[in-house]
Amino acid sequence: MRGKEKRSDASPDVPVVVLIHGADHGLKMRRIEELRRSLVDEQYSTFDYQEIDGRAVGAAEILAAAQMLPFASRRRLVVVRSVEKLRPAEQQRLASGIKELAPRQGQNPAVCLVLVTDDEESEKQQAAVKTLEAAVKACGGSVISAKAPKSAGATQLVRQIAAELGAEIAADAAEMLIHKVGTETDVLTTELEKLHSYAGGGRITAKHVEEAASSSPEYDIFALTDAVSRRDRTSALRVLHSLLASGTSPYAVIPMLARQFRMIWIAKLFAERGVLNEQSLKSMPQELKKLIPQDPDISKMSWRAHLLAEEAASFTWEELEKKMKLVFDADLRMKGILEGAEDQRALLETLIVRLCSRSAAKSRV
Repeated sequence: MRGKEKRSDASPDVPVVVLIHGADHGLKMRRIEELRRSLVDEQYSTFDYQEIDGRAVGAAEILAAAQMLPFASRRRLVVVRSVEKLRPAEQQRLASGIKELAPRQGQNPAVCLVLVTDDEESEKQQAAVKTLEAAVKACGGSVISAKAPKSAGATQLVRQIAAELGAEIAADAAEMLIHKVGTETDVLTTELEKLHSYAGGGRITAKHVEEAASSSPEYDIFALTDAVSRRDRTSALRVLHSLLASGTSPYAVIPMLARQFRMIWIAKLFAERGVLNEQSLKSMPQELKKLIPQDPDISKMSWRAHLLAEEAASFTWEELEKKMKLVFDADLRMKGILEGAEDQRALLETLIVRLCSRSAAKSRV
């Protein structure tokens, strides 16, 4: 049979069973596609690639599919989606059956069974994932966590997606895009496709990102806090109005302003000791990390060390103290502990105006 002829080149480096779980749907799809390109000959995908809905079958059907030989590809690829939706008894049967799929010594595997979760929010679903994870590891399989990457990993992902689209993106543009839209793979892919067209097929620059990329509510909040740090009252009020019009809760704004001034406080402390630079933040000793707040964690902001230095230099210690008191006072009014927050919008507008004024730190909200 042609399937048997292919088994000698059956990608032994890819395990028999792979469990992919996590919240990033786009990253899951990328991992599946990578396996498909590696194992399945596209012209024989009708025979050698199979998708199964875990909500509609039992363990017997999944295990039977995982034991069929490939027709003409290197391996047969079986992808089971929503595997956590199997009934508990079926999950146990599947976990037991998985352990029997490992090839005997000296044999290359003929199939790759990929179990993909869809929803892990409930305790029941999390327990199902743990059961399957233990079984996959027991048979020498692989467990992949599809979580949105952070910092340097996210920048690398942006460049990789751009390259796959035939595009090139500048380093500062990649960082700005992450800052604007986050690290969800689906969102990044959509934005990069749009930016590739906007840049006319050329190199995507920070200017392109600023002009054409969508922004999440989280980005708009950061844009607000950055404008306040620059004392740009006009920009800060414009972003505030945009946030409130989009449905952002007024209660979400003040904590972010407090976070911003905490960050400037820490940055100023580092600057005065000569350690507010990219290299120092990247190589910060663990004992020092334990002494500073984890939110914001300045050790993860090495890429914007120069901006932190500028913000720290623009405030005196007295100004920082007074502005933090303004934010604290507004927070108490917003929560009804102090009087004066009948109009939450007016309260926030007044706070923004006073935070952006060099002399306003002496005023009370």
